This record gives sequence, C-alpha cells and structure tokens, in this order.
Amino acid sequence: MKSREISLLDMANGAIREELEIELQRVYENLIDENTPSNASRKITITLTFKAIDQKRKSFTVHTNTSSTLAKTNGVATSIVFEETDDGLVAIELGDQARGQLDLSGAELEEKVIPIRRAHD
Repeated sequence: MKSREISLLDMANGAIREELEIELQRVYENLIDENTPSNASRKITITLTFKAIDQKRKSFTVHTNTSSTLAKTNGVATSIVFEETDDGLVAIELGDQARGQLDLSGAELEEKVIPIRRAHD
C-alpha cells in the first residue's frame, strides 16, 4: 500500500482545516470590528477527542470541534428625556443636535420621540 504523509488538519478530507479557516475568519472580522474593544483577546480552540473503536486498540475515531472566543461588542449609550405632551408622556432621544436646532435648509430637525404607555392606560 502506498502512503503519503499528511497533516492532522488534512484528515477527514480537509474538514478540520476548513473548520479552522471558518473560525479564523470570524476572529479576523472581530479584530477589525470597531464595535469591539481593540485590546481584548480572541482565541481559537481545536479539541481533538480520540476513542478506541475496539478492545484491541487498533482502530480509533477522532472527533474534532473547533470554536472561537471573540470580543463582545461595545455597548451603545444614548440619552433621553421624558416630557408630557398633548399626546401623553413621551421619551425624546437627545442626539447630537440641540432641541429646536435648524438644518442647513432652515428647517427644524426632527426629534426622535417614543410614546410611553402608562400602566393604567
């Protein structure tokens, strides 16, 4: 029987290498994501589990599992104020503009308003 040397990554018709490449891609994308902390560690784990098929220990199954630990995305914060209007209580997001600020065309910028339903309504 003719034989050739291969890497463990090439076993299972290259499926182990493919799993590693998938996790590497996830890590790469997480590394450049500006919504994650730049100094957080990322990790790839390849688990190989070997189990004898028979009592003679001549044949074995090798099960692999590849996973990654990524940096969590940064939280997002905003500010709101509550105001009583003719339509009831609303929450208004305080964005980058001041209340009543005009845009370049002279129109007043719209406020982002969330109607609040009270428990007794």
